[in-house]
Amino acid sequence: MDGTIQTIQRNSDRVLALLFIALMAALAVLNVPALRDAYRAARTDTAGTLQGTIRRLEKEYTDLFFLRSKFIDLNALAHLAMGQKVMNQVYRNADGMLFSFKALTAPKTADDASPDSLVALYRYAQEKGLPFLYVQHPSKVIRQKTVLSAGLADVANDTHDRRLGVLRAMGIPTLDLRESIRDHLEFYRTDHHWTVRTAFYATQSIVERLNSLYHLGLDPDGILTSLQNFDSLRYEDCFLGSHGIRVGPLFAGMDDFEMLVPRFETDLHYRHYSAHRLDVETDGAFPEAFVDFDLLEDPNYLNKYNACLKGGYVENVVENRLASNDLKVLLVANSFARAMVQYFSLCFRETRQLDPQGGRYSDSFIEYMEAYRPDVVVVMFYGSIPL
Repeated sequence: MDGTIQTIQRNSDRVLALLFIALMAALAVLNVPALRDAYRAARTDTAGTLQGTIRRLEKEYTDLFFLRSKFIDLNALAHLAMGQKVMNQVYRNADGMLFSFKALTAPKTADDASPDSLVALYRYAQEKGLPFLYVQHPSKVIRQKTVLSAGLADVANDTHDRRLGVLRAMGIPTLDLRESIRDHLEFYRTDHHWTVRTAFYATQSIVERLNSLYHLGLDPDGILTSLQNFDSLRYEDCFLGSHGIRVGPLFAGMDDFEMLVPRFETDLHYRHYSAHRLDVETDGAFPEAFVDFDLLEDPNYLNKYNACLKGGYVENVVENRLASNDLKVLLVANSFARAMVQYFSLCFRETRQLDPQGGRYSDSFIEYMEAYRPDVVVVMFYGSIPL
């Protein structure tokens, strides 16, 4: 009898093992198209580096994985049932906001306050007699507002404080958006970016600061940076951001998405370059030039933030034919600027934005400035900048 039971148990174990192997084999076969499409997307990524291509391949394959969203939803239900606040390295606070768990547990390092490449850009601007401004954009953890669980630390704001302290001690002009637009700070629940509306208020604050420091006369009539001169286009429960895509909509829901569109006349020529190759070119009024409405209205495309600037993320160039001045500005900034450039560019004759993050614009910024010859330089980035 005992032998029979042991035989049944061994056979059951074999069956389970075979079923598991069969399941893995089936998933492998079903994901062949996903792997093929991910490989094609990675090969056509013109941003350039091998490391960036590998990251793109991993991301594309993860996004295309067969029944990926169903597996994530099942995992989310299990985490919710157990009352867990962390899933797949994403933390959900008591207000339902999602954060990178790694960012809230990372140790503080002195290297975060190293401004060498930023200072080099400032010195270059000084030599050329160019107005220069360093802008500190806010982090998603907002002081006196965001509630974190015990054991988690507000690392980002401490780092920002140290950065600003170093730059101010060196006499570099700065603007701290955490304070200047404090009453308008909003982030998407499921993403790491600020909202389009907050990006608009950031533009307003930067323009005011540049005018105060350098008397540039930007937006002299206050039309371009006044919210009352814009219409709000809202799309409800449609946006699942960089954090939300890792945990699914069941873990924290979906975000609404808003686009602000000018009521006044605009005439713009927009181009996006990747690895110096023209990727997107549009012409016309604000909506036609900047906004990807096909993406906004596609219920299956969840990263609505990419509707800003037609998804341009490496080198953005905007010519504003109706500008009240002839000023050219260079904005060095990460993806936070993607929503902001749409409004910032309304205040200049020409606006160029370069993203110095890895896998994006990797050539010499000094050489770019030599060729472009901007009238104003604004930096909203503190990491390493290729010189």
